[in-house]
Amino acid sequence: MKFFLFMLLLSFNTVSSAAILTTIKPLTLIANEVTRGIEQPQQLLADGVSAHDYALRPSERLRLQQAELVIWVGGSHETFLRSLLKNNTKNLSLETLATSKRLTWRNLETNLAQANTLDSHLWLSSDNAIALANAIASVRGKQRPKDAAKYQQNALTFAKNLKASLQPIQAKFAQLPQRQYIAYHDAYQYLEASFGLQYRGSISISPEQKSGLKHLLSLKKQVQQQQLRCLLAEPQFDENLANQIFGDAGRYVIVDESFAQATSYSAGLVQMAEAIYGCVK
Repeated sequence: MKFFLFMLLLSFNTVSSAAILTTIKPLTLIANEVTRGIEQPQQLLADGVSAHDYALRPSERLRLQQAELVIWVGGSHETFLRSLLKNNTKNLSLETLATSKRLTWRNLETNLAQANTLDSHLWLSSDNAIALANAIASVRGKQRPKDAAKYQQNALTFAKNLKASLQPIQAKFAQLPQRQYIAYHDAYQYLEASFGLQYRGSISISPEQKSGLKHLLSLKKQVQQQQLRCLLAEPQFDENLANQIFGDAGRYVIVDESFAQATSYSAGLVQMAEAIYGCVK
């Protein structure tokens, strides 16, 4: 028993603490831009790991406690952090940021907004990414006054470069006569305003919620009547289920909302946009 406690304490002491700790890769990429040339944020969850039902290890709890700033989407996304960060004043949540644009889930049958809900894919909005960058610069500048001007300049540069990187793909979308799509699960509405996408429904609201037969039959009828072809899906989608709805006329495109292959936030968002363009064109 004593040996076990000794090893546990030793593991705590050898944990690498980070001044800035982010939860998922898109947030890490944004933070990287703001802290460039000053410090290097660390990421809590490995790329590709689900943030919805993660079980924290003791060493990870320690990292969260030691961090000077924890950056996360919020309780609707990283549900495992709700209680742990409830009274933590050193955290920055995209979900509760005053300048964030927040959208509700849409009703599966009517596509109308569902009251008292939140679509937690907030990082997919370029405006939200810029808002988060500005917030990081502000908070970190107060924590490290000597670098405040550099943080602010980095945030401004990030916003400028992001807007410039999106202009070519936005121009391509603008030339399309229609941009209709079906989502495997409703995860892309934060992209719709930026690229003029026309949402026509989804197979499910989220990966955790399965749709009933009635909805699937109704969606199949809609797809046939409106001659819809584009399905945006996550890598682990059920292709057999999609085939039941689209038959052999569907065009399925995998969209990486986790930015797993991206080297920067701008690159990740442009990669998503290019994939979607290939589906709706």
